[in-house]
Amino acid sequence: MHAWLALAAKDIRLLLRHRGALFFTVGWPLLVAIFFGLIFGGDGGSSRPKVALVVEEQHAATERFAQSLMKLDTLDVERVDAATAEQMVRQGKRSAAIVLPAGFGERSGRAFSGDPPQIALWLDPSRKAERAMIEGMLLKLGGEAMFASISDPAARQQWLADSRSGLDRIDPASRPQFSDFYDALDAMMATPAAATSVGGGVATGGGLTPLTVTARELSVAKRGPGNGFAISFTQGMFWALMGALMSFVTSLVLERMQGTWNRLRSAPLSAGSILFGKALACFVVMLCSLLLMSAVGALVFGVVPHSLPKLLLAFVAAAIAFTGLMMLLASLGRTVQSASGAAWAVMMPMAMVGGAMIPLFIMPSWMLQLSNLSPVKWAVLGIEGAIWRGFSFAEMATPVAILIATGALCGGLGAWRITRQPS
Repeated sequence: MHAWLALAAKDIRLLLRHRGALFFTVGWPLLVAIFFGLIFGGDGGSSRPKVALVVEEQHAATERFAQSLMKLDTLDVERVDAATAEQMVRQGKRSAAIVLPAGFGERSGRAFSGDPPQIALWLDPSRKAERAMIEGMLLKLGGEAMFASISDPAARQQWLADSRSGLDRIDPASRPQFSDFYDALDAMMATPAAATSVGGGVATGGGLTPLTVTARELSVAKRGPGNGFAISFTQGMFWALMGALMSFVTSLVLERMQGTWNRLRSAPLSAGSILFGKALACFVVMLCSLLLMSAVGALVFGVVPHSLPKLLLAFVAAAIAFTGLMMLLASLGRTVQSASGAAWAVMMPMAMVGGAMIPLFIMPSWMLQLSNLSPVKWAVLGIEGAIWRGFSFAEMATPVAILIATGALCGGLGAWRITRQPS
C-alpha cells in the first residue's frame, strides 16, 4: 500500500472515532437540510395532490362548485388565473389545473337532459395516479351538486324550468320521455320522504352523468425545485463539506502543534506524500458525506436528481474544491484557534453570497454578480444543475471547471505554505 493511502486511512479512522467531528460532518448537515426543507414548504411524502383552480365565469352555481373544491380535505387547491395555472403545471409545481369554463353554471342545470357541465383538466402527464383521484373527486362533487339542486324546492323549480326550456336541443323522438321524466321527478321530490332521502346524500346512478371531464396533457418543463427539500438538501450539502473541511483543518494544525508532523517527516516520507494523504482522506470523507445526503434526500424526501452522472460529477468537483480550500486554510494559522477562526472568517462570507444561506434563484442581480467570486456558489450551482435545474453537460462544464481549478490552486498554495513554515 502506498504511504499516502495508509495516511488517508489513518485520518478517516480518526474521524470516525471522533463523535463530535463526525456529527458536524454528517449529522448536522442532515438536520439543517430537513429543518429548512420543512420551513421552505417541502412536501416530500405529502398525500394531498396540489392542484390549481381556474374559474372563468361569475355564476352562482359555478362559485358553489368552486367553494366545494376549495373545502376538500383530499386536494390542496389554490385558486389562480388561467395563465398562472398553466405555468404552475408546466413547471411541475402543481399536479393538475381544474378549469371551470364559461357556461359551467348554466349547464349545471341541464345534467338530466344530456347536456352536463364540462370541466377541463390540465395535467402533468407523469401524475397518472393523481389524475384518477382528481377525476373521482370532481364526479363526486358533480353528483352532490346535481342532487342538492333537486332537493331544494326553489332550486328544483328553477332547474326544471331550465331543463324544460332546453328540450328543443334534444332529439324530437326523445322529448316526450324527458318531459314525462321531469313531471314525475317534480312530483316525487315534492314528497317529504324523497326530499329527506336526497338530502341525506344520493350517489349518481342510472347512467346519469353529473359532469364531463376533458383532460389535456401539458408538456412539463421543471425549471424550479420540485419541493422545498430540493433547496435545503443542496444547502445541507454545503454544511457537509464545511464540516469535513473544519475537521481536517483542525486535524492538520493539531498534528503540527503536537509534533506528529515532525515524526512523520522523520520517516522516509516526503512532505508531499503526507499532505496528499491528508487531502485524499478529506476528499473521501466529503464525497461520502455528499453521497449519504443525496441518498437520504432521494429515498425519504423525494429529492431525485435530474441526472445521476452529472450529480456525481458535481460532487467530485465540489469535494476537490473544498479539499483545496482546507489545505489553504490550514496554512493560515499555527494554532487550532487561529486556523479555525480564519477558516470561519473566510468561509462564512463565501457561504452568505454563494447560495448556502440564501437560495441562488431568489437573489437580487447585484448579489448574483458578487456570488461569482465564491466557490460555494459554483458548488451549489453544479449540484442544483444536476438535481433540478436540468443542466446539460455543456452547462455543467463551467461550475465543474471553476471548482477543480479552485481546488488545484488553493491546494497547491496551501501545501507550498505548509512545507515552508517552521515546524
